[in-house]
Amino acid sequence: MMEFLNEILTWITSGIYDFATETFAWVIIKVTIFKIESQLFLMGYAWDVAKEILVQLNISQEIKSALSALPTQTVEHLNFFNIINGINLIINAFMTKFVMRFLGI
Repeated sequence: MMEFLNEILTWITSGIYDFATETFAWVIIKVTIFKIESQLFLMGYAWDVAKEILVQLNISQEIKSALSALPTQTVEHLNFFNIINGINLIINAFMTKFVMRFLGI
C-alpha cells in the first residue's frame, strides 16, 4: 500500500509535467491538422467561387470581344507567345486570391 502511495506521489511531483506536455502536444497536433485540412477545403471552395464569379462577370467573352477589335496579325502574335492564356491565368489567380482573402485564408 505504501508503495502505491509512493508511486502516486512520484506521479504528482514529476509525472504531471510529462502528462501535461504530452496532452498539450497532442492537442496542438490535432488543431494544426484540423487547420491545414480546413484551409485545403477552403482553397478548393474559393476556387469554385472564383470560377463562378468569372462566369457571372463574363470575363472570357470580354477578352474575346477586346481581341476581335485588334488586327489579326497582333492576335496571332499574342497567341504565339501565349499572352492571352497568361492574361486569363492572371485574372483567375487574382479572383481566387480575392475570394481567399474574403474567406480569411
